[in-house]
Amino acid sequence: MALIKKIFLAIYDEFTGIFLNFVTYYPDTRLGLKMRKLYYKSKFKQCGSNLNLMKGFRASCPEKIVVGERFSCNNFTYLNCGSCNGIYFGNNVALGPNVYIRTANHNYNNKNLDVRDQGYQEKKISYKGNIYSVVFEGNNWVGANVIILPGTHVKQGAIIGAGTVVSGKIKENGVYVQNPPILAFNRSD
Repeated sequence: MALIKKIFLAIYDEFTGIFLNFVTYYPDTRLGLKMRKLYYKSKFKQCGSNLNLMKGFRASCPEKIVVGERFSCNNFTYLNCGSCNGIYFGNNVALGPNVYIRTANHNYNNKNLDVRDQGYQEKKISYKGNIYSVVFEGNNWVGANVIILPGTHVKQGAIIGAGTVVSGKIKENGVYVQNPPILAFNRSD
């Protein structure tokens, strides 16, 4: 009986994965947008109205994510929410294409142990009576190809420009743009 249950659970996991892949990569037609909206609305810890998730949107552990009103994610946004305290998105947050949000980092203090075996460390941000690893207060716009690191707290009205790597506190109504480029080498030398 235990073997039958094990086989059934394995088959169930396979079909669940296939279904999620279908929902994730279905084109941005009315049907595709509606499927992603219905799927994630039922999975998020909390979700406001007017949810817009475009093709390729993914979220690990969506049950740890709070989403306010008018939340929008462009193509191939990934919310990596495992091993953390969750993500909070206030009202009116728009994420551009290829945005990646990471909520925890590997521990790496023990040089005699493989990094993959040391577990994770997450940041703790207290906001509205709860603890999160990343917070967007609301009315935020995040450009294409942005990376948000653990412990980032984006205050009300802040905008993050394309290609920026963000960590720490982002001031209210501030506009943050690309990191200064670093010269790797000079081709004329």
